[in-house]
Amino acid sequence: MIPSRQNNRRAFSLMEVVITVFLAAMLILSIMAGIIYSLQAQQMARERSLAQREAAAILEEARRLTFGQLTPFTDRAVLVDDNRDPDNEANNIMGLASLRIYRVEDGVELVRADGEDLLLVEAEVVWESRGRERSVVMVSHFAP
Repeated sequence: MIPSRQNNRRAFSLMEVVITVFLAAMLILSIMAGIIYSLQAQQMARERSLAQREAAAILEEARRLTFGQLTPFTDRAVLVDDNRDPDNEANNIMGLASLRIYRVEDGVELVRADGEDLLLVEAEVVWESRGRERSVVMVSHFAP
């Protein structure tokens, strides 16, 4: 008489354990990569939002000036992101803002707003983040 084999297995084979651990590790790594990407995207969105706010503030400041007082500028330091660390200002991300004035009819950049021409006023904020230069440009039309 041949002894019968029982089909009830009470333990996992080594191969099943290795495959399960590998799949679990791949799942955890992909979730971690998604979280890291999401945090980086959130940081970039915050920087871009603050830079847009700075550019809008520059345009609003320009709108308050009379037409003859409107002059372009470059390299004004602006805070793009304070990294939510008020104790360590070295972690702040600073940018440079500029204001340029163009005549709409021919696109010539002007040194001063004068005359009766419709103007295109451009506010730009440039900063460096994660080793890349980033910028935001806001444009508005000004009439005398």
